[in-house]
Amino acid sequence: MSEAFVIEVRGQAAGAVFRERSGYRFVAVDPTFAPLEGKTFASVVQAENSATRLAPPRGRLLRPSF
Repeated sequence: MSEAFVIEVRGQAAGAVFRERSGYRFVAVDPTFAPLEGKTFASVVQAENSATRLAPPRGRLLRPSF
């Protein structure tokens, strides 16, 4: 069974990470976080920190257009 965690930045879903042998692979669900797509992180916290640094100033996150 695989482990997955949702990564949120300022209350908005940025993406998810999935546990792999080499770490946690990021999958973006918001285009703002596309630069992290496919990157592997040593921990969930490291992925959250990277997403937070990438986020635009407060109140500027894009909302997905479904």
